[in-house]
Amino acid sequence: MNTAGLPLTETPGGFLLALLLAGVATGLFYWLLLRAGANLRF
Repeated sequence: MNTAGLPLTETPGGFLLALLLAGVATGLFYWLLLRAGANLRF
């Protein structure tokens, strides 16, 4: 896979930072869905 030049690939701990960012974005989206009244029952 061509990952040259992507953000967070050259910094130490970049993978963990990207993983944390993805988790925060997912949590924010879930919270917004709950606030909008979405029925999230599986």
